Amino acid sequence: MTKFIWRPKSKALARQNTNQATLNDWSGLVNALVERSKLLDPVDVFTVQFLESKFSSPFGDNLSLMIGRTQGLFHENDSDVEYFLHAVGAPLESEGKTQAELSWDSIGFSKFDSKGKVSFAVGPLGLNDLVSNLHAALSVFELFYGVGPLTIIQAVGDPKLERMLAEFLPC
Repeated sequence: MTKFIWRPKSKALARQNTNQATLNDWSGLVNALVERSKLLDPVDVFTVQFLESKFSSPFGDNLSLMIGRTQGLFHENDSDVEYFLHAVGAPLESEGKTQAELSWDSIGFSKFDSKGKVSFAVGPLGLNDLVSNLHAALSVFELFYGVGPLTIIQAVGDPKLERMLAEFLPC
């Protein structure tokens, strides 16, 4: 399983940016995730994980995004394809769980409690809404979960996504 490290588009630009309030550009990762979403079967899902280090277990409780596709029960053509986005993982304790939950709520994600864990989801979404919600979710990951330039991004059991990550992100 190949692990990819997300990096800003320009290292020089990242060094010049001293404003900590400025979020990173997630376009490469979003493009890979959207392209993979377009290839999903009518009812299908894939998962991408965000690992803290190369020693993190791919099977542990890691921060992850699950993107799925559904098709309406009464519509059989591709114009009625809908996507959903599900974020799983605990925010960093130092940032305050309440602030993270308020942020998820402010961008339209609903909170779900299951088996002692909290996750956030939004959907159904059209393709354009999927793009904007991916950017928003990645910004929340960055602000409250510690995701950043050294985070390892990995496909979970999805060779197609792994190839797309290799195309859009450096190893």
